[in-house]
Amino acid sequence: QNRNMSMEDYTDSHKLGLIESSLDAIFQINNSGTILLVNKAAVEQFGWNRDELIGQNISMIVKKEQAQKHDEQIKRYLLNREKHVMGFRRQLPARRKDGSEFTIDLGLSKVEGGNGQVFFCGCARDLSFNDTEERRLSEMEDLTLGLLESSLDPIFLINDHGIIRLVNQAAVGQFGWSKEEFLNQNISMIIGGRHGPRHDECIEHFLQTGIKCEMGKKRELLAKRKDGSEFVIELGLSEVKCTYNFERRFCGFVRDLTRQKEDEARIQQKEAFTNNLVEASFDAMFAINRKGLIQQVNGAAIKQFGWSKEEFLGSNISIIMKSKDNENHDRYIERCLQTEKNKMIKVQRELEAKRKDGSTFPILLGLNEVQGPGGTPIFVSFIQDLSDQKKVNSLERSKAAAEALLRSSVTDDLMKFGSDDYGDDELLIATVLYAEIVAPNDSLGASNASIDATVTFQEIHDEIERLVEKYDLKKIRSKGNCCMISSAAVSEFEETGCLHVCQLACELIKALRKHNQKVYWSQLDMRIGIITGPVSKDQSLWIDAVNLASSINFSAVAGTIVVNRAIIDLVGQNFIFGRSSSVPVDGKRDIDCCILKNEVNKPLSNDISRRESSHTDEGEKITGRILRPLNKFVKSLSASSLNLDTKIESEPLFAARKFG
Repeated sequence: QNRNMSMEDYTDSHKLGLIESSLDAIFQINNSGTILLVNKAAVEQFGWNRDELIGQNISMIVKKEQAQKHDEQIKRYLLNREKHVMGFRRQLPARRKDGSEFTIDLGLSKVEGGNGQVFFCGCARDLSFNDTEERRLSEMEDLTLGLLESSLDPIFLINDHGIIRLVNQAAVGQFGWSKEEFLNQNISMIIGGRHGPRHDECIEHFLQTGIKCEMGKKRELLAKRKDGSEFVIELGLSEVKCTYNFERRFCGFVRDLTRQKEDEARIQQKEAFTNNLVEASFDAMFAINRKGLIQQVNGAAIKQFGWSKEEFLGSNISIIMKSKDNENHDRYIERCLQTEKNKMIKVQRELEAKRKDGSTFPILLGLNEVQGPGGTPIFVSFIQDLSDQKKVNSLERSKAAAEALLRSSVTDDLMKFGSDDYGDDELLIATVLYAEIVAPNDSLGASNASIDATVTFQEIHDEIERLVEKYDLKKIRSKGNCCMISSAAVSEFEETGCLHVCQLACELIKALRKHNQKVYWSQLDMRIGIITGPVSKDQSLWIDAVNLASSINFSAVAGTIVVNRAIIDLVGQNFIFGRSSSVPVDGKRDIDCCILKNEVNKPLSNDISRRESSHTDEGEKITGRILRPLNKFVKSLSASSLNLDTKIESEPLFAARKFG
């Protein structure tokens, strides 16, 4: 069949195929406007089928007034051959079968048939999509402009030469120029300081290299208002994809940082003030999180514990605790977090703390909770070193014990000393020993240890009685853990009494060390002060002995003896002495003193000769000379408070390492 098809038929068939494949609606009409042929696109676009369209006037697809104009155009062409009618495209409203209307782009052209007939071909393109797109673009443009205008921050739209094409009202209010003054000006007009020229350079660099330099980044710089005033802004610059006029555009977003900078300055001032307060504290301060990790530390803590700030930060607070308190402290924080009202916070506790060198000391720990960043709980620990306070307490106890001892001594043994045969100008010399048993590490705190200590005190007192008798000395009084011993008062400095007092002290220390080796769970220490001097004119001799003993720090090896300088002059050849120092008393004078070692420089005779009875008689005669100044001393005891208060304020005089 195809072989028998003529060339004319083939051409007609080819034309029909092209018409059918067109995406635009095509109508063939005669000079009367009757539809002779339609393609598939026309059927789909207008809603009528082919049979309904063919034979009908073309006016059925357009509005009535448009149909009349269409017929008139065809008639004018047929009568006058007006060529401008043919090939001219125009937009007009079209109508579908369902009555809905839409805009079409209609083109009309003349077609001549083989027999000389004239036909017309109309090509209709649906413009409803274009209308919708234009409306959408228009709406988007209105929305974009609305968003720009509603922004509280200034926005600038500039081209690739930095020329301002668009600004919003916020820019007008912020910088002082009107929109008309802004448009077509270079953006550098709002840049202050030295940044104006660099802004254009940045855009040029981006256009030439494609490297985004400052694109998409925010930077702080000075901006300039119309009145010349400058302020800090945050500028963000990004490229806007736009093909309008083939011009590349950039959008600049500006944020005034004046308020933010003021707030930051206030925060920095508050932080600096807080840090200065923390650093000014004499007490160590630690800020820790809920895991016990140190977040902040002050200079007092660094000085007190020995670690650097870098070593502290991020470490657990347990590094400053003794091993037995490590886990307890972490559990303490957990209980604080779990307790509804955190009643455990602000409760102070006494603990033993540890320095970097391993040494320990007593502290008072206070814990308080504050709100950290993001509302997270931060615990602030204030740590007070109780070492001085403990020493003060110890000195107060020594003072009270000495006062009680001296008060009770007046009515007993001391009444039997001396006589009134000596004149008021007679000067009596004696060597006085004051001893106190102490528990350096609170080893007496446990109940079992207390029982052992009671037994030990009795053993020590028994040993004192034996030694006093051995060396022919006078025990003025023993009370509790204190005792006071004196040699016989004589009219001039002599070696024997002083030597015997020092020998008694050395043997007493040996007895204490022997106890510590046997009873290892109840370690004791003893501090002894020995002083020689006048007693008839100087009523503070006993007080000075207490001062010397109380100046001793607790040592690692039990037993320390402090003596005044006069003892070295008398018996220095018989003992080994440590380096000298001084102990302040009554705020006006110092006692030159040194440590008496517990080793004897040369063998001493075991046969301690008894002094002749004349010495004893002499001692009984001079008791009155000792008693009168001592009575006067006891009456003034409350006012003087044993002259220890001024000594307490001074630094500790003796430490184990000083006389090692």
